[in-house]
Amino acid sequence: MANEAKVDFLEHRSGLNSRVEAVSEEMSKVNAMLIEVNHHIMENNAGIVAFNAKNIETNNKLLDGTISASDATPESNAARVKSNTDRIAKIKGVAEANKGRIATLLEKVNANRVEILKNTDAIYARRAEIQANRAKMLGNAKKISDKLRAG
Repeated sequence: MANEAKVDFLEHRSGLNSRVEAVSEEMSKVNAMLIEVNHHIMENNAGIVAFNAKNIETNNKLLDGTISASDATPESNAARVKSNTDRIAKIKGVAEANKGRIATLLEKVNANRVEILKNTDAIYARRAEIQANRAKMLGNAKKISDKLRAG
């Protein structure tokens, strides 16, 4: 029976090792995706830095008088108004396209949040079961030790 218990344990451990390896493989894939997401975030941050640097430079020119409202002409103002109007139309188009995708993404985020919270509850429940089993195992270990001493 002792040998059977050892084989049971080894069989269990072997299967567990295989499952852990599969989870490790999945985590490796997730980590690769997270690295890619981080790369995109860093690219976005670089774009923000460049945009802000350009605006700071323009603001400095406005403040030190390098650029002045008196430099504007009716023609340059008309061209700027047309450019702004065209750009706003494009921005509105992008905003409309994003609105649907953002709503869908928000639904996914909320669904994921619900699953994460359920998983959290399950993890804590499983941890309690593991701790209860550990206490029973320690009790058995004490019984074995007591029997060996009594002998």
